[in-house]
Amino acid sequence: MDPHETMRALASQGYQRVPKVTDPGEMTLRGGVLDLFPEGFEAPVRIELDGETVSSIRSVHPFTGVPFLSHEILILLPTVTLHRKTLRPEIRSPFLGENSPLDPFVDIHSGDFVVHVAHGIGKFLGL
Repeated sequence: MDPHETMRALASQGYQRVPKVTDPGEMTLRGGVLDLFPEGFEAPVRIELDGETVSSIRSVHPFTGVPFLSHEILILLPTVTLHRKTLRPEIRSPFLGENSPLDPFVDIHSGDFVVHVAHGIGKFLGL
């Protein structure tokens, strides 16, 4: 995974590059750390890289940057087609006091990005 190519691809999906991620649709790259705030999530997600390999995917507190939830996979949908949604109330974040940023049942479409700890970032081509 080339982080700069990933940033260009995310920009083409509607993400805006900013110095610090605080709102949905934003992203930033600092060395081997890609922070982004997917639409529909309650908190930003941090993708940590070891060279061009994804070493971790974690939700982070939007103001402190403290990680609070690890993920094995992340599905990134284009920002232009999403609306913020209410997530299941039984999944709560201990730091935010809000719902978890991930809903495991997401409609994924051809062209959407998928991030996986073991496999990196790829574009879903369909079934």
